[in-house]
Amino acid sequence: MSSPLYGVTESGGLGVVGEYDPGLTEEKDREIRNMPFIKKHLSALAHDLRDRTGSENFEVIEPTDKEQARPRAYVCPSNNKGIHEELSEAVLLKAALGMAGQ
Repeated sequence: MSSPLYGVTESGGLGVVGEYDPGLTEEKDREIRNMPFIKKHLSALAHDLRDRTGSENFEVIEPTDKEQARPRAYVCPSNNKGIHEELSEAVLLKAALGMAGQ
């Protein structure tokens, strides 16, 4: 029994793009995760999350370490006001839950 392989479709959304191959090597896995359209999709999700906070006090940080196994993008407070908003109102949590449809 094979498992579906999820990825970014040609339309830019996520979907089934094939079957999972357990023989993927670690190097091939890293190459796939670092494809430009994967990084672009990840960045777009982080910017969407930041925009959903409704606050100018948050920023997206995208580390540029080329040796990392996976691309990353973080949304975090950019100043003291952002920290206060997150601690008192949980704006990032609410935005993330909104993105998950909850």
